[in-house]
Amino acid sequence: MKRNQTSKPPGGKNAQVGLRTLAIMFADTKGFSAMTDPQLRVFNEKVWPKVASTLKSYASLYGNTWGDAVTAGFDGVREAARCALDIRDVFLKGDWAFEGLPTDLTIRIALHFAEAEVIIDPVQRRLRISGTEVNYAARLEPVTPAGAVYASEAFLSVHRRIRDSKIEYDDIGEIELPKGAGTERACHVRWKTDRPINVKLSPKVPNAITVPVPPVTNIDAPAPRSEPPPERLVLREQLRDPALGLTWEQIERHCKESLLIAGWSCRGVVSPSMRELFLQLVSSERKVQILSYDPAIVESCSLDLGPVCNVGPEYVHFDVSKGLNDFRDLLGYVKDRAGQGASKCIEIRTTSWFMAWSAVAVDRSTNNGLLQIEFYHYNNPYRAVNHLNKRLELVLTPRSPFYLGFKSSIDSMWDSANIVIPTPPLRPH
Repeated sequence: MKRNQTSKPPGGKNAQVGLRTLAIMFADTKGFSAMTDPQLRVFNEKVWPKVASTLKSYASLYGNTWGDAVTAGFDGVREAARCALDIRDVFLKGDWAFEGLPTDLTIRIALHFAEAEVIIDPVQRRLRISGTEVNYAARLEPVTPAGAVYASEAFLSVHRRIRDSKIEYDDIGEIELPKGAGTERACHVRWKTDRPINVKLSPKVPNAITVPVPPVTNIDAPAPRSEPPPERLVLREQLRDPALGLTWEQIERHCKESLLIAGWSCRGVVSPSMRELFLQLVSSERKVQILSYDPAIVESCSLDLGPVCNVGPEYVHFDVSKGLNDFRDLLGYVKDRAGQGASKCIEIRTTSWFMAWSAVAVDRSTNNGLLQIEFYHYNNPYRAVNHLNKRLELVLTPRSPFYLGFKSSIDSMWDSANIVIPTPPLRPH
């Protein structure tokens, strides 16, 4: 078939087949491969439709998905950049852990501007884009941090000429692409209302990106990276932003001695995608401590939790009991892969104390400790969109005057709690 020849693909729609100059988007979902079958069903029913709706709203061309990846073309770079950031926000701002999906679910997105071959896919019987430039965009995606959008120099040079009032860029410098694809001078794409990132250049690869300096929220001036502010107040949805330094992977790197997780059931953190993180902790003899409600206390409690969390007491008991069983599954997973010795680093306790918050405590008895306190609000009196992601997160270091109070409360609850293991498993009602 000759290039630039109008052809009629299967389905009866006329379209331009051949070479076209396009803005190319390539995206890949982080955490997809570790999902269970029930989680995949939720992902396909709730996440992908939002992505598809976003692509449609920006009139994307030749959209295609396979597994956890999506690629699309756009006639303009403005539409491509804005669409990419809206898709990023679908993942960052959605309360997907509440839907039972992995807590670290997010996406990487790469943008490129070049010629691509529009072909008729003989298997899917639809139009899609192909060629070396599409592959090039796919090589830029793996070096993009989770939860971020990167663009090539070609994309940036075109976009700068249109003066987009909503988009801003942070220069990353030359980064090395995988599979021998060479290097690319890339940039970080963000909304103008987002905080800019700073990057530290690696001495091993010229101008290669390493870890961004976390932006500081709700204080007058950012503190040096080596000395984080005593306290930060952020929203739950911001915790997935790698630039903040509070993703689970970053917490694991920060942890030297112990990690404590406290909450109603803590069920959201024991997903298959999180097991490797816990395995890394205990394999290096770091302690994992988990504190949740005692199901027997919840079952006999006369307190009506319905107005608070919009669910009945039966669900609360189910949630707490299911969490304990999930932790036992985690214990079995660690035993199988790291041995009985490593599994002794995991301890699970239940408490009768009522918690209106959950906590993540990292090395809480050291000078480098970190406390992350999430204040619950399940009811939604103001009808806010994604209101669960608007929960306040108070992040404290030992230099904060609030640190000792929260640490003492957590320690008191932990010391007075019942040790669960090795009692027989509880079965959810």
